[in-house]
Amino acid sequence: MNWENLKNGEQSNVEFKLDIPEDQNKYLKTVVAFANGAGGELVFGIKNNTWEVVGFPEDRVFEKMDAITNSIYDACTPKIIPDV
Repeated sequence: MNWENLKNGEQSNVEFKLDIPEDQNKYLKTVVAFANGAGGELVFGIKNNTWEVVGFPEDRVFEKMDAITNSIYDACTPKIIPDV
């Protein structure tokens, strides 16, 4: 993602999430929609409506990346391999 585009907010092919939701379906539906369409970007670590970048704690970044990637790969058929 071009971080300059961050200020444009969410669009039809860009969605922001503050953190990984407890209910994975809240973002897996978006992933499937992007995969079935023209693609898109799901960006975690962004506050809703303010578009402030808060990220993840440095010591949990890889854990979060693995959780997101694994949930997408495990839940979707045919397999979707995210570009993280």
